[in-house]
Amino acid sequence: MNRIKFAVDTKSLRIAIVASLFNKTIVNNLIRGAEAALQEYGVDAKNIDLFQTPGAFELPMACKNVLNTGKYDAIVAVGCVIKGSTPHFDHVAHRCSEGIAKLNYEQDVPIAFGVLTTNTFEQAVERSWTGNLNKDATMVAGETSVSESLETSSIQDKKNVEQNNNKGADAAIAALHMVGLLKKIHS
Repeated sequence: MNRIKFAVDTKSLRIAIVASLFNKTIVNNLIRGAEAALQEYGVDAKNIDLFQTPGAFELPMACKNVLNTGKYDAIVAVGCVIKGSTPHFDHVAHRCSEGIAKLNYEQDVPIAFGVLTTNTFEQAVERSWTGNLNKDATMVAGETSVSESLETSSIQDKKNVEQNNNKGADAAIAALHMVGLLKKIHS
């Protein structure tokens, strides 16, 4: 088996973070996590744009319109839907994930899904922690590095990112990985 390796020049990438305003405390942490991870991997801060929607339900529509600009190499979608005592959670979470998945299938620009769907506020806090951000995190999927400067990294290096337990950071790293993978596939 030939393992396909690739690297991405992250300095020139344009990344959009599309975030919901609902559950603001949690989502702000996800935004911080995504931004920190993108910068950790070399994306220039001036190439990261933030778009905010009222809630998670509106994320797919905003992502679609951001995609249609043709300005971005990837989108990181972040939000938080916490289960309540009514079926509202099920409708919002389903439509949000379904809408973003549909866009991913139809477009060649990756949209990373960093939307929390939790049963409790405490679970959301656990998944949006910002304690270890910007501490030498490296990402490798299999043996494939995201950035040329990380090409010699090993799978154990991901433990720093996992210790952050910030799904915004995880989604940002997944977006960079997909940019590299798609560029390699299409080259």
